[in-house]
Amino acid sequence: MRSPLFILLSLVLSFALRAAEPVQTAARLLPPETFLFAEVHDAPRTVERLGLSSWGDLAREPEVRDFFRKLIDAVAHEVPVEARAILDEIVRVEPSGAFFALVEMPDMMAVPRFIPKMLIGVTYRGEPARAEALLQKRRDGLHGEALGKHSKETVGNIEVETFADSKFPLFVAHADKQVLFATDRQTLLDALARRAGNGSRSLADAEPWKAAEKEHLAAPDGTAYFSYDEFLRKIFAAGGPNAAALSTMKDLMPRSFTVSTKMDGHLMHERAFLDSRIVLPRAESKHRSLAFTGEDTFAYLESNIAQSTLYLEKMASGDAVMKAAADELEKHGLTLADIAQAFGPEIAVVSDWEPGGLAVPSLFVAVEVRDAEKAGKFAGLIREAMSMEGKLTEKEYHGAKIWSAKSMLPVIQPTLALDGTHLMFGLNQSSVTAALDHARSGKSALAEAAAFTGALKTVGEPNAGMLYLDSARITGRLYDRARPFLANAIAGNPKLAPFLDASLLPQTATLVRHMPPFIASFQSGMHGFTVESTGPATYVTGVGVVGVVAGFSMTMYQTAKTRAGEKAGKEKTRKEKAR
Repeated sequence: MRSPLFILLSLVLSFALRAAEPVQTAARLLPPETFLFAEVHDAPRTVERLGLSSWGDLAREPEVRDFFRKLIDAVAHEVPVEARAILDEIVRVEPSGAFFALVEMPDMMAVPRFIPKMLIGVTYRGEPARAEALLQKRRDGLHGEALGKHSKETVGNIEVETFADSKFPLFVAHADKQVLFATDRQTLLDALARRAGNGSRSLADAEPWKAAEKEHLAAPDGTAYFSYDEFLRKIFAAGGPNAAALSTMKDLMPRSFTVSTKMDGHLMHERAFLDSRIVLPRAESKHRSLAFTGEDTFAYLESNIAQSTLYLEKMASGDAVMKAAADELEKHGLTLADIAQAFGPEIAVVSDWEPGGLAVPSLFVAVEVRDAEKAGKFAGLIREAMSMEGKLTEKEYHGAKIWSAKSMLPVIQPTLALDGTHLMFGLNQSSVTAALDHARSGKSALAEAAAFTGALKTVGEPNAGMLYLDSARITGRLYDRARPFLANAIAGNPKLAPFLDASLLPQTATLVRHMPPFIASFQSGMHGFTVESTGPATYVTGVGVVGVVAGFSMTMYQTAKTRAGEKAGKEKTRKEKAR
């Protein structure tokens, strides 16, 4: 028996509508209380744009095509004839846009299992006859499956089909070149009523959505929207275990979050917006920390901490960790408010990576000093914590006092520095002294680099900070080190060798020339915070991928750890029985 998820995916890929009228904006079909909404606007256009991007250029490189040729041919040959026929039918239907919306919070503790209210829509551009033929095949295939209970009804002039059993109901409607799927009948009927202009207010009428929509890129490939207001309202209504804690933090959370992304020439372009509940203080970054960068700088992060201090005292009243930190500071005659008075507005993280097989990235952090006396007290607290690992060495360099902790590894010697303008930290002493050398030279190597200045022109003015990554340098450094190991892994693996030729691995220069710089511009306004980014990948997309990979890795680690523990327990039991 196929899983409900498999059948839903099959339906989403296969259903289509029958008329040629343009579909309405997806937000117009959704109720105002929708708290999660994502939409792909025009898939064929996105594919075309992808071909014009740096990734498309890389895929057309002869070296890359030769390396993957046998693998692609093998995969194409192994795909079953039936699957190829279905895929061909789907292509001829010309699927275009799609959206997903979550209207109601799922209750994971509910018994029997609670099915959240979801609405999914898919559009196509092809001939109605082709769509209907494909639809009929999938409909016939569902008979006798898990969703085999099939019924029909007519609502207005639109046919609504129900595929349901006790575990997973699915309601489907198709009209004009769109098909709608819902896990709740009333949710679907309300969407149809809004579609006909007879329904109640929609998400498109809600003020948070209107504010978010104004922040979208022009003609984006995809958009996503999350309403903190609706999310919190549902959490509080359900009386969840974290409802009380969240209620104390509500004022600190934004009203909504929205992100739009597109392939824009050879770059990927993204704009994310947090709609603030409170009036934010004015941010005005001068980018003074760029002075710490050098010719080998490949990563630079700058932030304005003026706004962050807004939250510290409020968080201290409701967060146990922050309250403990406040209590510890009080013992030394300091408060959380002193952080804002002693430091800022600018804080920066700089990493250099020199050429050479043995070179490793450096790490340097600097925060501007407002009040030298209070900054000295904070530095004393940090030195006290560092000295717990052993005696610190002390020296002066370019007018700064430097304290370093000893370590078995020269590369890792935590170092603290303080002068009249900055409190600084480095992974080792050379990271700090190199940054001070750059600042003393009176010019910023990064600010004068063509790659950096060119990337900065692709985003809005960063008044609250920025993040810059030299994608080509990172790719080159990592790939140079990994390439020999990849070649050995491919050549020594009998399952990979028939499909990938280790001798055809692309050269480093081939990859590097298709890696444009990445930049994220942090922009703060009175009622919101924007992150606009461009590069081979983008900010929110990158954070999302890292989060998914990290979550998957942790899950795998915990699973392996649990299994190892179970195995050890069984072995212990076996030995005890043997005695």
